[in-house]
Amino acid sequence: RCKGAAVTAVDVSPDALAVARRNADRNGVADRVTFLQGDLFAPVPAGAAFDLIVSNPPYVTPGELADLAPEVRDHEPRLALDGGPDGLAFYRRIAADAGRFLNPGG
Repeated sequence: RCKGAAVTAVDVSPDALAVARRNADRNGVADRVTFLQGDLFAPVPAGAAFDLIVSNPPYVTPGELADLAPEVRDHEPRLALDGGPDGLAFYRRIAADAGRFLNPGG
């Protein structure tokens, strides 16, 4: 809906990126999306800056994994679910590094 938006999509999973590419193609926005494979900000080029950073990182604690609904637990890769001992490991990493990649006022 934001025709002027350019998106950089990052995921550690090549399979997740493949799904994202298909979705971008299907929705006619592939020309505005750059796909990068890697861990959080690692593949983002030095000096890149964004107005907005959006993420849906893993947030489930290891102790909660067994109690997830079967359709999640049995079909989602553990990599997409396990957020570390308290479920917040990725949130801490994102918060620690996001400022380096935000434009002023971002």
